[in-house]
Amino acid sequence: MTTLLSLDAADKPWWQSKTLIGIAVAALAHFAPDLGLEIDPQGAEYVVQQGVAGIGALLAAWGRLSAKGALTR
Repeated sequence: MTTLLSLDAADKPWWQSKTLIGIAVAALAHFAPDLGLEIDPQGAEYVVQQGVAGIGALLAAWGRLSAKGALTR
């Protein structure tokens, strides 16, 4: 059975959880208008474009750093 929180010293801290960070980002995006944080459509488009570009760059770097060997033909 999987537990939500564990007190085992070998486990990572809760703030390093990609799941919890994702939930926090999604909740912030959902409740942003209620908190007075509004983004115009052009601003939202820019944020999405920059986010996709950043994710692509990070994915490429991670792939290269974690590669076991060179590519072959």
